[in-house]
Order: sequence, then C-alpha cells, then structure tokens
Amino acid sequence: MKLYATIKSFTQHGNRSTLSFDVSTYQSAPVYSELKDCEVTIEIKKKRKHRSLDANSYCWILLHKFGEKLGLPKEEVYRQLISDVGSFEIVPVKEVAVEKFCNAWTTHGLGWLTETEPSKLDGFINVLCYYGSSSYNTKEMSRLIEAIVHECKLQEIETMTPQEIAVMIGGEND
Repeated sequence: MKLYATIKSFTQHGNRSTLSFDVSTYQSAPVYSELKDCEVTIEIKKKRKHRSLDANSYCWILLHKFGEKLGLPKEEVYRQLISDVGSFEIVPVKEVAVEKFCNAWTTHGLGWLTETEPSKLDGFINVLCYYGSSSYNTKEMSRLIEAIVHECKLQEIETMTPQEIAVMIGGEND
C-alpha cells in the first residue's frame, strides 16, 4: 500500500522517537483501521515526478523511425541506447553464477541488459546491470530521449523542438 504524505513532526524520547505525517483522510482512514494494532514496515523516500506516458510513446516513435532508416529493429536500437546512456549498477558476481544471474536480470524486460568485465576480486566477474526505461524517472527518461533525438538528427529524421520535448517530459527533471 502506498501513501503520499508530508512529514509533520519528529520527537525523540531516549532510544525511541515519534515521526508523524500529514496524510489525507481518504488515504489514511482505511489504512489505520486495518493496521492500527499491527507492527508495520515503512519505507520513506522523497516523492518524485514520474515520467509521462507521452514521453515513453515519443521514445518508441523515434526508435521506430531511426530503426527504419538504418534497417534495424527498434528493439535493437533501444538496447544499444540503453547501454550507451542508461542507468546501471556494477555488481560483483561469483564466476560460477554469472550466467544464471545475467539470465535472471534480463527477464525483467527488453532494456534490462547485462555486460561483464573483469573484477579485481578473485573468483568474481563484474556485471554491469542496466535498468530498462520502464524504471526510469523523469531525468533518466529525458537523457534517453535526448540521445535518441541526437541520433535522429544525425540521420535527418524530424523530431520535436527542444521546447516541445521539455513540455512533454514535464519541464523539470528529477
């Protein structure tokens, strides 16, 4: 269950503390009724603006046009751009488990890619784990679209103006 709230106050009582939130009644009433006597797990993080579906659609339109121009499937172009500008983590994995790990990672979706490189740790391989754009925030999606637009312009494929793209993406980046 996800709630959106504003932190209201914090008080400390020795080893314990109380953190209170301001949440709309329509969100909090059912949650309170269901969980008031239970121990719960809470994850708190800064609310971020999600990328727009328009940005995602525009991304795939450009990938299709670019792929057609080069005679490549749009999915191949997408994967290449993800590995060029996408977000990734480097994870050291035991050599014997690399294939299984990479296969599991790539089942998350089309843009969830892996690359391997030597590790300084004996018996390990570094796996570069790229996240697919489905997990991107506004800033990451903006970077991907900028890369696609750049490639399209090199191929003389018409794109939106920078102002139109900024409005579609949502102006501010996270």
